[in-house]
Amino acid sequence: MSNLIENTILVIDCPLTITDWGILNSISSIRLRRMLTKHPAYKPAEIQAACELISAYHQVYRRDLIQLRCRKYFGQCPPPTFEQLQRIAHLQNKNNNTTPQQILVELQNLAQLLR
Repeated sequence: MSNLIENTILVIDCPLTITDWGILNSISSIRLRRMLTKHPAYKPAEIQAACELISAYHQVYRRDLIQLRCRKYFGQCPPPTFEQLQRIAHLQNKNNNTTPQQILVELQNLAQLLR
Protein backbone atom coordinates (compact mmCIF):
# COMPACT_ATOMS: atom_id res chain seq x y z
CA MET A 1 0.00 0.00 0.00
CA SER A 2 1.40 3.43 -0.85
CA ASN A 3 2.38 6.00 1.78
CA LEU A 4 -0.31 8.34 0.49
CA ILE A 5 -3.04 5.77 1.09
CA GLU A 6 -1.62 4.73 4.45
CA ASN A 7 -1.48 8.33 5.62
CA THR A 8 -4.94 9.37 4.52
CA ILE A 9 -7.74 9.81 7.00
CA LEU A 10 -11.28 9.70 5.69
CA VAL A 11 -13.36 12.43 7.20
CA ILE A 12 -16.98 12.38 5.98
CA ASP A 13 -15.99 11.00 2.55
CA CYS A 14 -13.31 13.67 2.18
CA PRO A 15 -9.68 12.50 2.23
CA LEU A 16 -7.36 14.59 4.39
CA THR A 17 -3.71 13.82 3.78
CA ILE A 18 -1.46 14.14 6.81
CA THR A 19 1.38 16.54 6.04
CA ASP A 20 4.98 16.09 7.13
CA TRP A 21 4.42 18.96 9.54
CA GLY A 22 1.39 17.29 11.08
CA ILE A 23 3.38 14.08 11.56
CA LEU A 24 6.26 15.94 13.22
CA ASN A 25 3.87 17.99 15.32
CA SER A 26 2.20 14.88 16.68
CA ILE A 27 5.25 12.88 17.79
CA SER A 28 6.94 13.41 21.13
CA SER A 29 10.70 13.33 21.51
CA ILE A 30 10.31 10.32 23.84
CA ARG A 31 8.35 8.37 21.23
CA LEU A 32 10.78 9.44 18.52
CA ARG A 33 13.71 8.19 20.62
CA ARG A 34 11.97 4.82 21.09
CA MET A 35 11.29 4.48 17.37
CA LEU A 36 14.80 5.45 16.29
CA THR A 37 16.40 3.18 18.87
CA LYS A 38 14.72 0.25 17.14
CA HIS A 39 16.02 1.42 13.75
CA PRO A 40 19.40 -0.28 13.18
CA ALA A 41 20.81 2.50 10.99
CA TYR A 42 20.68 5.15 13.74
CA LYS A 43 23.57 5.65 16.15
CA PRO A 44 23.02 7.16 19.62
CA ALA A 45 24.43 10.55 18.56
CA GLU A 46 22.06 10.68 15.55
CA ILE A 47 19.11 9.75 17.77
CA GLN A 48 20.04 12.51 20.20
CA ALA A 49 20.35 15.04 17.36
CA ALA A 50 16.93 14.03 15.96
CA CYS A 51 15.33 14.38 19.40
CA GLU A 52 16.89 17.82 19.88
CA LEU A 53 15.66 18.84 16.44
CA ILE A 54 12.09 17.71 17.13
CA SER A 55 12.16 19.53 20.49
CA ALA A 56 13.28 22.77 18.80
CA TYR A 57 10.64 22.26 16.10
CA HIS A 58 7.96 21.86 18.77
CA GLN A 59 9.11 24.96 20.66
CA VAL A 60 8.78 27.13 17.56
CA TYR A 61 6.13 25.47 15.42
CA ARG A 62 3.59 24.49 18.09
CA ARG A 63 3.56 27.96 19.62
CA ASP A 64 2.94 29.53 16.22
CA LEU A 65 0.34 26.90 15.30
CA ILE A 66 -1.61 27.68 18.48
CA GLN A 67 -1.61 31.35 17.49
CA LEU A 68 -2.80 30.39 14.00
CA ARG A 69 -5.60 28.25 15.45
CA CYS A 70 -6.68 31.20 17.61
CA ARG A 71 -7.22 33.11 14.36
CA LYS A 72 -9.70 30.38 13.32
CA TYR A 73 -7.39 28.46 10.96
CA PHE A 74 -8.20 24.76 11.21
CA GLY A 75 -6.73 23.38 7.97
CA GLN A 76 -3.74 21.12 7.58
CA CYS A 77 -0.52 21.95 9.38
CA PRO A 78 1.22 24.37 7.02
CA PRO A 79 4.92 24.10 6.19
CA PRO A 80 7.17 26.05 8.51
CA THR A 81 7.97 29.54 7.33
CA PHE A 82 11.51 30.71 6.63
CA GLU A 83 11.34 32.73 9.85
CA GLN A 84 10.32 29.64 11.83
CA LEU A 85 13.16 27.66 10.26
CA GLN A 86 15.55 30.45 11.26
CA ARG A 87 14.33 30.27 14.86
CA ILE A 88 14.70 26.48 14.89
CA ALA A 89 18.21 26.82 13.42
CA HIS A 90 19.05 29.38 16.10
CA LEU A 91 18.01 26.89 18.79
CA GLN A 92 20.11 24.21 17.06
CA ASN A 93 23.23 26.37 16.59
CA LYS A 94 24.89 25.54 19.88
CA ASN A 95 27.93 23.94 18.24
CA ASN A 96 27.42 24.32 14.49
CA ASN A 97 26.14 26.65 11.82
CA THR A 98 22.98 24.94 10.62
CA THR A 99 21.07 26.92 8.01
CA PRO A 100 17.28 27.16 7.74
CA GLN A 101 17.44 25.16 4.50
CA GLN A 102 19.35 22.37 6.26
CA ILE A 103 16.74 22.37 9.03
CA LEU A 104 13.98 22.02 6.42
CA VAL A 105 15.71 19.05 4.78
CA GLU A 106 16.36 17.37 8.14
CA LEU A 107 12.72 17.82 9.17
CA GLN A 108 11.46 16.45 5.85
CA ASN A 109 13.79 13.44 6.11
CA LEU A 110 12.60 12.77 9.65
CA ALA A 111 8.95 12.97 8.59
CA GLN A 112 9.57 10.57 5.71
CA LEU A 113 11.18 8.11 8.10
CA LEU A 114 8.13 8.32 10.39
CA ARG A 115 5.66 7.65 7.55
